Amino acid sequence: MVEEGRHITASSEFIHRINARNCKLVACFVVVGFVLYHGVIHLTYGIDTCKWLLSDGRFQGYHVWQPYGCMLHTYTNAESRMCLRYIAYWGGKNHIVFVGDSRIRQLYGAFVQQVQPSPAPQQGHRDLLYEEKDLHLTVEFLWHPLVDGSLRSAGARWLRQRPALIVLGSGTWAIKQSNGSDAMLAEYAANVSRLVPLLDGLPMARVSSGCCKTPSRQTGSAPAPCHLQRAH
Repeated sequence: MVEEGRHITASSEFIHRINARNCKLVACFVVVGFVLYHGVIHLTYGIDTCKWLLSDGRFQGYHVWQPYGCMLHTYTNAESRMCLRYIAYWGGKNHIVFVGDSRIRQLYGAFVQQVQPSPAPQQGHRDLLYEEKDLHLTVEFLWHPLVDGSLRSAGARWLRQRPALIVLGSGTWAIKQSNGSDAMLAEYAANVSRLVPLLDGLPMARVSSGCCKTPSRQTGSAPAPCHLQRAH
């Protein structure tokens, strides 16, 4: 009976201390803790955490990539359209440009399918366009498998009409055509360097590039993804 009475007393005391003031204090400590944690992360690794999405993580199930430190939300078609409609409602333009080879064309197709579940069939080795006026949406694919003068000429118009997002990816054709020769590596690096002034000239543009690192001679792999960003 004595132990039961003590248990009841301890429980009553605990319940008594659960009030609005103490709950606010706990919530305040939790928020401050999160702010300090993210502050330390940003001071240590910088404010650009996009690279973590690719560099740090693991495969969780079939075709499911799980980055460390965050949870990726899988958007439905309805959610994707709602997001684009929200941007259009506030006067924004959803202008997205994919530039590169067949790998980038697959990204283009996947993005269009995320908005329109039954898109028109893709045709290879040519430019593609998808538009929805209600969403202020323009999605382009520009077929440029090589980083050369034609790519720079095509990108010159971005200075006049800046896209919201540019996705660049190239390199596999250069490897295939030259069999990974040293001359190709030097030419590839020079052509990529010539793109930098063009990308730097885009005011507040966000550019995701998969062609800004030269292919690996040791592994024979395609150029590793990296980012050239001028964030909003």
